[in-house]
Amino acid sequence: MAKAILLGAALELVPILAMILAAHVARTRSIFRAGQLGFLATLAAVVPLYLATPADLGFLPERFARTPRALGAASAFLLCVLFWFNEAQVFFYVTRSITLRMLVEFAKSENGVLDVPHLRATYGLDSMIHGRFEALERNGWMRTEGGRRVLAPKARLAVACLRGWRRVLGLDFYLELE
Repeated sequence: MAKAILLGAALELVPILAMILAAHVARTRSIFRAGQLGFLATLAAVVPLYLATPADLGFLPERFARTPRALGAASAFLLCVLFWFNEAQVFFYVTRSITLRMLVEFAKSENGVLDVPHLRATYGLDSMIHGRFEALERNGWMRTEGGRRVLAPKARLAVACLRGWRRVLGLDFYLELE
């Protein structure tokens, strides 16, 4: 199992590096998409890499190298998925957190004072919604047709999955998706 953890963690550097390169080298606004592509590359590579490398990776103690190959490969795959979910959460916290944005506006304010009218003027509900619509459209989650916003198929799938998870967790009432 140690090999699965190490390989999964090492491969998750790929999406992180893809996002860093997209931001600093390519200077693109599609940073998350670059991370997604890096993540897909890790998913394609993790099982073949797990099966192609020695059980002990050349340095693990023998007791850590006893994991059955199929279980180890499945674990490495699952760990890549879980690490990616964590990376996505961190990305969206840093880029989309309302609280963090409020702190940024507080830091930029004159005399270190932030009041509600100033916050509304610099980051009101209109700019928050507009920015999110732009991101949803840019990333292919929705499109504009005839002046109306329409969800893309992947967004409909995401909403269906979200509804399912909320039912499983007993949170049907949360945000009233029904």
